[in-house]
Amino acid sequence: MITKAGFYTFIYGERVGDAPAPPFLKVRSSNALIIATIATAVFTVAIFGWFADRSSSRRMPLLLGLLALGGSTAMLTVGNSLGVLVTGRFFQGLSAAVVWTVGLALLSDTIAKEDIGQAMGYVAAATSLGSLLGPLLGGVVYAHAGYYVVFAMGFIIIGVDIILRLSMIEKSVARQWDSPDEASPDIGSAANQDDEVQPMPATVIVPESEKAAMTPKWVQRLPPLITLLRIPRLLAAMFGTLAASIFLASFDSTLPLYVKDIFHWNSNGAGLIFLSLVIPALLGPVFGFFSDKYGTRAPITIGYLAAVPCWILLRFVTYDSIGQKVLLCALLALIGLFITMVFPAIMAEIDHTVALEEKRRPEGFGKRGAAAQGFGLFNFAYAVGSLVGPLWAGSVVQNYGWGTMGWSLGILSAVAAVVAFIWAGGRIMLKVFHNMAPPTTGRKSKPSGRGGKNDVRSLKRKRDVEDHSKLQKAVEELDPKGEIKSFSDLPLSEPTAKGLKASHFNTLTDIQSKSIPLALKGKDILGAAKTGSGKTLAFLVPVLENLYRQKWTELDGLGALIISPTRELAIQIFEVLRKIGRYHTFSAGLVIGGRSLQEEQERLGRMNILVCTPGRMLQHMDQTAAFEIDNLQMLVMDEADRIMDMGFSKAVDAIVEHLPKQRQTMLFSATQTKKVSDLARLSLRDPEYVAVHEAAASATPTTLQQYYVVTPLAEKLDTLFSFIRSNLKAKIIVFLSSGKQVRFVYESFRHLQPGIPLMHLHGRQKQAARLDITSKFSSSKNSCIFATDVVARGLDFPAVDWVIQLDCPEDADTYIHRVGRTARYERAGKSVLFLDPSEEEGMLKRLEQKKVPIQMTKPRSKKQQSIKAQLQNMCFQDPELKYLGQKAFVSYTRSIYVQKDKDIFKINDYDLEGYASSMGLPGAPKIKFQKGDDSKKIKNTPRALLSSDEDSDVEAGSKKPKKGEVRTKYDRMFERRNQDVLSGHYSKLIAEDEPERPDNGLVDADEDNDFLSVKRVVPMDEDSSGDEEVASGPVAKVIPGIGREPIVVDSKRREKLLKSKKKLLKLKEKGQKLVFDEDGVAHQMYELEDEDDFARRGTVEAQRAKFLEAETARVQEADLDDKQLAKSKKREKREKKKAREADEKAGIVDKEAPELADDGEDPLALLASLPLDDKEEAPTGKRPKKWFEDDSDQEREAPKKKRRLIEAEDEPETLEDLEALAAGLLQ
Repeated sequence: MITKAGFYTFIYGERVGDAPAPPFLKVRSSNALIIATIATAVFTVAIFGWFADRSSSRRMPLLLGLLALGGSTAMLTVGNSLGVLVTGRFFQGLSAAVVWTVGLALLSDTIAKEDIGQAMGYVAAATSLGSLLGPLLGGVVYAHAGYYVVFAMGFIIIGVDIILRLSMIEKSVARQWDSPDEASPDIGSAANQDDEVQPMPATVIVPESEKAAMTPKWVQRLPPLITLLRIPRLLAAMFGTLAASIFLASFDSTLPLYVKDIFHWNSNGAGLIFLSLVIPALLGPVFGFFSDKYGTRAPITIGYLAAVPCWILLRFVTYDSIGQKVLLCALLALIGLFITMVFPAIMAEIDHTVALEEKRRPEGFGKRGAAAQGFGLFNFAYAVGSLVGPLWAGSVVQNYGWGTMGWSLGILSAVAAVVAFIWAGGRIMLKVFHNMAPPTTGRKSKPSGRGGKNDVRSLKRKRDVEDHSKLQKAVEELDPKGEIKSFSDLPLSEPTAKGLKASHFNTLTDIQSKSIPLALKGKDILGAAKTGSGKTLAFLVPVLENLYRQKWTELDGLGALIISPTRELAIQIFEVLRKIGRYHTFSAGLVIGGRSLQEEQERLGRMNILVCTPGRMLQHMDQTAAFEIDNLQMLVMDEADRIMDMGFSKAVDAIVEHLPKQRQTMLFSATQTKKVSDLARLSLRDPEYVAVHEAAASATPTTLQQYYVVTPLAEKLDTLFSFIRSNLKAKIIVFLSSGKQVRFVYESFRHLQPGIPLMHLHGRQKQAARLDITSKFSSSKNSCIFATDVVARGLDFPAVDWVIQLDCPEDADTYIHRVGRTARYERAGKSVLFLDPSEEEGMLKRLEQKKVPIQMTKPRSKKQQSIKAQLQNMCFQDPELKYLGQKAFVSYTRSIYVQKDKDIFKINDYDLEGYASSMGLPGAPKIKFQKGDDSKKIKNTPRALLSSDEDSDVEAGSKKPKKGEVRTKYDRMFERRNQDVLSGHYSKLIAEDEPERPDNGLVDADEDNDFLSVKRVVPMDEDSSGDEEVASGPVAKVIPGIGREPIVVDSKRREKLLKSKKKLLKLKEKGQKLVFDEDGVAHQMYELEDEDDFARRGTVEAQRAKFLEAETARVQEADLDDKQLAKSKKREKREKKKAREADEKAGIVDKEAPELADDGEDPLALLASLPLDDKEEAPTGKRPKKWFEDDSDQEREAPKKKRRLIEAEDEPETLEDLEALAAGLLQ
């Protein structure tokens, strides 16, 4: 029977010192009724788990449990009778168990099965912290504030928990429970293989499908709770839970009394002893991780077995001493550690068992499973252990002593270890039964014990074959001309459909509805649509679907190749591919420049889909030996017109030459090509031309407002700065024609600080910087980016308000692609085109031919502000900015000169001088142009074929001054070549930036840059005169003595050869390098001695001995000199020291003045200029100011400088007077 004090402890869950029971507990009542009531409440937890599994979400049962917990706590607060107390305690335990059960089920739904053990470890650690902090906080609050404040603290905790549940679970609902037919057949980690469906250990091994069919109907109708109780594996886990709960409850009830009797500790000491038992529980996540990796059997078995010696050793703690206290704490810590090892594994075991039973009997568990019911049984076992533990421990300690209680719990731990070893994981006993079974001979027998799993795999393969055949049939029956509005109307595979739905792609655009059905049927596509119309999905969806229907695997190699003209566009395509293809098993790769070639080579052979740029792809074809493309099925080119132009023509031809002819090809762009030559190069077979907006009234989106501004070249930067200042809350893209202009405008405007974040992007930047800038601009709300055409195609920057084209585009197609960065996906957008008056007529005519509606606008003169003076000031103060401005000017001028459309770009009509002045330059740099330049060829030629910089500000190519022409000092000043800071940069402009000339870089002898250089290499013939006229026709000359052979000069080119030192050196013999000794005699760099001369000087040993003897003598002689010098210095030092000490000892002071040599000068003349007290100071000259000082600095320093006057009553006449005056000066 339970005493009233024990019942009081049980009701409140803790013993507060030796406080007596309340008066109302003296009422006689039946202890059996109390125990039966509590047992009933505990058992109903599993039933509530059944309701939680049938509810639509876990949130509602959690909230109901928390509200019931608050209500039951209120009953305990206000109750003053035994009935109210029992009822409150009943509902408190029930509601707490419901919250615990549903919380564990929610965790099971959310966490992956391979990580469930570690998650349960965190739960165990949190429970231990609560067990540690609960009594501590409750005791402190009870001691200082009283009984009711403890309950108030409980209400606060419950309220906070309710708020957290509402704010977190309601907004982010846990992962939905998959139906059994959609779930993966493998549960748990790879190491936890015990969760597999095992065959029946009988004479005939029956597959699981037949086993389910053979199950009696009355068994199938049983509730899931009863079905779970029929599983030995779950019962073994519940027994382990019961044992662990008995251990903890036994300590809870007996340990405080025991330490009080043995060590005479009060309640505080009893509480502290529990620290050694609770703190090891913080290692729960670690043991949970090991259970996930190595299975649940090992930690449960090892934990219970290792705890057995600790239980037995507790009997030796019998008297009060330091050693006994240390022993008790150590044993408690070890027991707590081993119980912590067991708990996460047991909870993971229950979760795996329930999930496995759901796979076996999907018809009996429903769509949402039975996780809450499984954890309800876990809580039931734990509560029974909490009830049995105090009864068992109390009775044993009272009747037989502490030692008997210890070894009895050790026996229980050993039994739990045996049960866990046999049934945990569910494999060992099945293997034993299978090995003991006689050989099978029936027709339904299987050759191995894994027949059930093989049947599951065969059924899965059969379903996959049926799905593929249905999908292929649906694609064949698809009508491309039919009306298709959403992705659900298309015959797509389940992985693609799930990826599109997860990425929120539902409705088809025009280009998608027209091109995807044709591409699914394997047709070659020429797709043209407006910018921002969804062309990326138009080719990515067919790529995934065609490879899926062909059952493409990693072993099949590369199946699809997607080529993009720029790196940024390739990255964007790859990100979209990752989103919609997340449920496929294909391996996709991104191959662009700026990354490690070796890393790409290692992974390239395993790719099924590649997104690349032409140059990098061609490099891999040439250098990666393991790269195979013979099995390619699909070739896709995004922005195909850009790829097919002169810049990428050679790379594309080389790539296509390696590809198989039998493939599907798709080309997409906003301005598509129809040239027969381009289509023949790509081997297109009867391509379908899909131009959804060809009949539209406009080639640009209808939501795009397009304007142009006629502004002289000299006012462009002023207008741009004023525009940016007027739109500080907008997102702006400014296009310029070259990277040098982008850098100059960015650096200039950055110093001017217009009030909006500025960025810049061009092709010369590192790949990491380009990605970072692209990401920052995409995520920003208000910013301005200066860019070249590297971002003009395909890139999707969200919510761009304005597109500014500061430089006129080369053609109408480039204009369409630039303005396509805004007004995407039927959103609104605006664009402004800056035109010089000479460009207006021609450009408007080209835009009209392309159906581009544009209207003129004029900037407001009130908001126009000039930045010319600021730019000039910055260029004057910052030579680097000036140098960058020169480069930008040359780059812009050359870009105009190389354009093909001379109706728009008329180089002679531009005010280049005014433009240079508006950039802050002192004058327009003079530029040499190359005749016959092709704009696209020069613009898109690979950098390896050009010099490192295409632009130059070489001050050449202008009209040479005529002989006798008067040149002023200003002309000569502007012709200077930056002799101070920019001389190195200027030479770089000449040496690096200027493309190679047709005459191999040779210049005429009368140009300015040959100053102080040799004008003539070959002397004139003595018989010829310098004034003679050259006879008409080529006359051959033979010039000997320059090289190994005479040089024949029979043409102008051969004459220019004589002016190149580099080429003449190739004709000469190699020179000899000489060195000069101290006497000025020349010697060869390396003089070697032959063997005969060396032998005449003696043998090797003799010469070696002679050399060592000479060197030893030389070193010894030098050593003697050094020693003699050191001795003399030491002796001189000692003598001086002795003389000084002797003088000081004798007190001798030489008062005789030395005689001054009469050199004809007055000895007082030196002090004649000293200021005296009774005389006026001689005025001194004012110190000139430094460049960093002003008048205020001198005024502040004036009070600090006080000159000290030397007082002298009479003019010094003798030497003693001079010495006294000098001593005063020194002081």
